[in-house]
Amino acid sequence: MFALVEVGSDIYGIGGTQAGQFIDNIYHFHFGNNFWSSYDTTPEGISAFGVTVFQDEVWIVGGTTIYGVTDSTHIWNPSTKSWRMPGSLSSKLPSGLKNFACGIIKDRKSGHDWILTVGGHMGTSSTSQQVYYFDIQENMEWRVLKARVYQPEIHGSSVNILPSGWNSFSVAPSSLIQFGANKFTVASGFTVTHGESPKNVALWQEELGVFIWSSSALTKARKFAGLAEIPLHTRWTCLSMGSEWIRIVEQTSGNFFVPNQISGYSSPLHSNLDSLNNYKSSCLGHYHFRLVWPGLGYFNEWLQDNDMTQSSPVAGFKKIALKYPSHFGGLFYVNIGGLSSGDPDDTLAKGDIRPGGESYAVGRLSGTTGNLLPGPVGQDGSTSIDVDHLILYIKNDCT
Repeated sequence: MFALVEVGSDIYGIGGTQAGQFIDNIYHFHFGNNFWSSYDTTPEGISAFGVTVFQDEVWIVGGTTIYGVTDSTHIWNPSTKSWRMPGSLSSKLPSGLKNFACGIIKDRKSGHDWILTVGGHMGTSSTSQQVYYFDIQENMEWRVLKARVYQPEIHGSSVNILPSGWNSFSVAPSSLIQFGANKFTVASGFTVTHGESPKNVALWQEELGVFIWSSSALTKARKFAGLAEIPLHTRWTCLSMGSEWIRIVEQTSGNFFVPNQISGYSSPLHSNLDSLNNYKSSCLGHYHFRLVWPGLGYFNEWLQDNDMTQSSPVAGFKKIALKYPSHFGGLFYVNIGGLSSGDPDDTLAKGDIRPGGESYAVGRLSGTTGNLLPGPVGQDGSTSIDVDHLILYIKNDCT
């Protein structure tokens, strides 16, 4: 299997096999004249490798050669026809791999770009459940992606990331399907659990640090994985975010509201809560809120009658679009007893209806490492997700 990659406006065909022989040729497609020509060669004949492009350089990861499955990584610069290997410590994968998915994501904590490998075949009878990553900016070595869950008892624990060994991944150039930072889908052709099945679709769960099987399925079974990049605007966070939505609060990690102060803050902490009633849908008697967690790529949207800056219970709660419905019942005021340190505190408001629940908060810190914010409750109904950014919007339905 060979790969096609797009670099700028150019298309290159790399490696593959022909009549059982490994090919080391790289071909260039000429759009103007509609023909292919030989352009360069790989360090050795190679097939079934992972490939992705970063800053006009082509990463060739793993694959199989005349010597068997390889753990090597090479970076090719098409403009200079030069090759190099990444990593100040090592350029080798933790194990040899072929027929796996390969792509790039941006790590939301460090802001660095990561090359990922997902699943694949290890060259023996075994398939891989692991996800490996290479931090391009750090430029040290390949590592096993571990669970990134904020609960300290399992933080950084090593897990089998994939729900089952995954094999026969497409090696076509592509990115992982991405639904916000660190959220992606893998549509596989063949797995140990399901064989060749339309059920081979897995979703990354950031709050749990693992892939889980999706409840949706492909229309038909596929032998090889299909991967494509989907812009974030096709998902929740950018639905109908036009000028009718007013940003009322924006909060980032390390910033919080002090007790009994709902306005007067400057960037990066924003509050327009002293004007909250200017945006109430007076003709209908409700507030129309949307609480967005940009790092998760989702929001909760609802109506409520009560002013969340006043000491009163939630009234008139009506859900519109709740991505995270577990234990959420609208925002209510919890400023009483707030601590000026903000860690931990009960400043401003929250939406967690459980006794003592701290999730869906606005204006406070979670008390966890990194001064993160209490986000929603995960899809399992119990895991509290800490976030580093939230935005509360309001919409006047009477204008």
